[in-house]
Amino acid sequence: MVSLDGNREIHDMHRIDAEGRGTFDRVFQTAKSMDKYKVDYNVLSVITKSSARKPEKFFKEYLKNRFKYIQYIPCLTPFNYDEKDKFDLEPKQYAEFLIENFRQWKHQLEVGNYISIRLFDNLVALLKGYPATQCGMLGHCSMQRVIEANGDVYPCDFYVLDKYKCGNIYDMSFEDIEKSDTAKNFLKDMPLKNICRNCKVLSICGGGCKRYRDFYHEIENYCPYQEFLYTVYNELREVAQRLS
Repeated sequence: MVSLDGNREIHDMHRIDAEGRGTFDRVFQTAKSMDKYKVDYNVLSVITKSSARKPEKFFKEYLKNRFKYIQYIPCLTPFNYDEKDKFDLEPKQYAEFLIENFRQWKHQLEVGNYISIRLFDNLVALLKGYPATQCGMLGHCSMQRVIEANGDVYPCDFYVLDKYKCGNIYDMSFEDIEKSDTAKNFLKDMPLKNICRNCKVLSICGGGCKRYRDFYHEIENYCPYQEFLYTVYNELREVAQRLS
């Protein structure tokens, strides 16, 4: 996994070292070294307010550098914060970013250049009747078993917080950890919002990742993921049918 956020300008705005210097060159050279020695890796990109404004430029940077496996994560407001940070995404920005990136991805697919963007891959799989491999895309949580150096176990990398600690591998088995009250409470399904219950694409969303849901519903009666899926649904089906 390589954490790289678009081009140099965007990446260095967000990812700096202890001296306050941008880290783009070091991360990029690491990726090129892995290319040289034929090591497979995934580029993990956090989509911030600034990167979401330039979705086409963002995609073309990865296309130029021949990155083949990409994953997007929206930059969300941290837990227990009432106000957004300057980097945090706005819901409508996220929808626009996904729509434009999907169109760029689909065009590359049509000209014979397959690029694996995890979200789009999983949506195509769901439309073909297969389960998603990405956590959260089935609309419910599962135990991911995030283990800290001291043995503490958490259900998900978004929830490595004291209140979600499920146990410790030094004094509990995995079976007992997953039977803990903390684990059981975390895995309970969250009630769906009204906009979800009446959504035409609920079958390939399920309400979305638990961590994303507050972000999805920041604006009353609006969901950025729904807007994205409604906009590209026919094109997604076209891709799914072509790959059958």
